Amino acid sequence: MKDRLAEVIVLKNQAEDYLAKSGLDYTIIRPGGLRNTPDGGKAILTPDHKAFSSISRIELARLTVAAIDDPTAHNQILHAYDPSDSAGR
Repeated sequence: MKDRLAEVIVLKNQAEDYLAKSGLDYTIIRPGGLRNTPDGGKAILTPDHKAFSSISRIELARLTVAAIDDPTAHNQILHAYDPSDSAGR
């Protein structure tokens, strides 16, 4: 299982690199764990690669839709992070 996950991460990173070098506008959103809970309203997108937490699927959807029209999110790799998640960073 661990080997399989490592393989997936390598492929995911290759795909992200390809997209970033493609010349297309992009926003890559990396969620941590996903929960089936209501939107707590505290999750954010951050460029901090050390930010890790679980967030609700609804929060991820809200952040994704908001990123579409946010010029600061364009051509970025962002992490969906809930600072109120005690299991996070």
